[in-house]
Amino acid sequence: MSRVSNAHTVRIVAPPASALAALAASMSAGTWAQLTIPGQNSVLGDTVVGGGGSNTQYSDSMHYIPQSDSVQYVGLDHAGPEALGMHVIEYLPATNQWVFKANGYQVVPGAGSGHGFDHAAVNPYTGDAYQVLYGPPIVPFRLSVRRRPFGSNTFTQTLPQTSMEQAINITFGVCWWSGSFTGGSGAGAQGCLLVYNVGGSVGNALDGDLSAYDPLSNTWFYGLHGATPFWRTNGTGNYHNLAEYSAAFNCAVIGGGNSGPDKIWRVNSNGTTTQLTNPPRSIGIQRGNLTTDPVTGKFLLFAQNELWELDPTGVGTWTQQTGLRAPPAGLPCNGIGTNDGTIAVAMPAPYNVVFFANQLTSTTGSAWLYKHA
Repeated sequence: MSRVSNAHTVRIVAPPASALAALAASMSAGTWAQLTIPGQNSVLGDTVVGGGGSNTQYSDSMHYIPQSDSVQYVGLDHAGPEALGMHVIEYLPATNQWVFKANGYQVVPGAGSGHGFDHAAVNPYTGDAYQVLYGPPIVPFRLSVRRRPFGSNTFTQTLPQTSMEQAINITFGVCWWSGSFTGGSGAGAQGCLLVYNVGGSVGNALDGDLSAYDPLSNTWFYGLHGATPFWRTNGTGNYHNLAEYSAAFNCAVIGGGNSGPDKIWRVNSNGTTTQLTNPPRSIGIQRGNLTTDPVTGKFLLFAQNELWELDPTGVGTWTQQTGLRAPPAGLPCNGIGTNDGTIAVAMPAPYNVVFFANQLTSTTGSAWLYKHA
């Protein structure tokens, strides 16, 4: 079977019958349903002394791999276990299981590994996964990215470095742009890896960098300095910003984070950016979870136990989702500065739901589906 988006075709495996598929098919538009996944606590939870009890802390997203009908998550518990390395984890709908693909994956060899943040993306045309490394304190700074070839368990291949980045940062917003992108020399038929960096932002016209990598030419072909001008609004650190792509609108949304939690921009297909209406709730790691609806392509913000829809056209329109569309009490997202451990991914047809996983502590994990349209 295939999914067509912006003249590009993604070949995907027809999923077998599964608990996730059955539950998704039973749902009406605008409803939530809990998915029971046996053994989730033993994989997404963590019991290492000194840690936070959850491998999903300081993270925002998972990623669907259409070629294997699986969901990838790369992350790590907070505090004590950091030096042990990242976990590469997959959820397999066919068996309704979370499984470790790799433990102790060192993002920066010999150093602490950071967290999941919003650092990973999957090329839907090949199933290859990419992860931007937790930023090391190196001057001059260059983005470091590794690839996990489809079928491999770990990120073993290193991309060429780029000189497009202007300032050091620790965390980034990352997404895969699967449609047409004409910025710079233009992306090829598989689109590009888009990386958003707010390192060095001081509250002026040059805040925010964008970089784009084309897997077909193996080059960083686009860079933009000043992508999110005047992003910095306070002094709490240039951390925890996000990037999310919508194939239906062929655009991305970037912004959020500690120093600019109430500001977002649309990235247009020519690489330019447009500031959108401020979100009603803070966006960013530990603030608000941003994903897309796989049917309409509109963006969904889950923050402070509320759900909001963003239509990215024009200057952006926010609509609160109420009634049965409001998030269930069992899915935590309390908002500013909390380690709620909720991660999300849009599951395309035939599922047509957003899959949320939460690991609040080592023993209190849960999973939920939301069908928006």
